[in-house]
Amino acid sequence: MKKKFVISIIITLIALTGCSPDKNTAEPAADQTADSTEAPGSATPAEAPALESTPAPTKAPKPTPAPKKMSGTEAVALEYVHTFVNGTDDEAKTAFITEHVYPDAQMLFQVIQSLEVPDDQKLNHPQVIESAHYSDEGGMQVEAVLIHGEKGADAKSEFIVLLTDQKIIWAAASSDQDTFGEVRNVFKEPLPQL
Repeated sequence: MKKKFVISIIITLIALTGCSPDKNTAEPAADQTADSTEAPGSATPAEAPALESTPAPTKAPKPTPAPKKMSGTEAVALEYVHTFVNGTDDEAKTAFITEHVYPDAQMLFQVIQSLEVPDDQKLNHPQVIESAHYSDEGGMQVEAVLIHGEKGADAKSEFIVLLTDQKIIWAAASSDQDTFGEVRNVFKEPLPQL
């Protein structure tokens, strides 16, 4: 008989805890454990409305658009911005160069690896916008990836990463008018308004 009584108290506490309107207060309070010696069906009038009330409906969060599925090349370009442009870890940069930079360009990236980009020049919240095929005057075929982000006071700054065989050969910010201006023309995305 005592086992049934103890089990019914435990079930009642579990039910009361599960029905708590605030999920963060799922632990029984000290006064609840003192009241647990009463019969399971006896609730005081002050407790009854709390058990029967339903939580207020909450606003559903705005659905965010599904992120664009990135190709391997686009993922490498975005990782470049996170690790090399915005990052400060030299070991991570060294590993990135070894793994994701074209062998002929690794020496140049190793030279600039130790330069830390000032906070106002970092590309915050980078997003891949588009990728396109590009061929230079020499006929070299590369994939160009256009990335948008926030840089300082500029809410829509652009960055282009050039890759071949999923290895980076060059990257250009919009301040590099020669390379950036020439490659920017291959994208369908309109230029951001100043």
